[in-house]
Amino acid sequence: MNYYAVFAKRSSNFKDLLTEEILNNENNIQSIMGIIKVSWLPLISILCYAKDEDTKKDFINLIRESWEDSNLKDFTNYL
Repeated sequence: MNYYAVFAKRSSNFKDLLTEEILNNENNIQSIMGIIKVSWLPLISILCYAKDEDTKKDFINLIRESWEDSNLKDFTNYL
């Protein structure tokens, strides 16, 4: 978890790893610090630290297609 920001800055090299962490069903269920899901942490890092806007859009489209509506809604409300 501590390295998500580093991975996000170099998202072209770590895109597969970040995608795996975001889509992992266990990470979408497990909560930390209250409402925050483990899968949200790499996505927040991508939105904050990725340099390429297309990369950010790709990950947003990925979660829209893959996450349950309730998880997406909770994430959007959190942001």
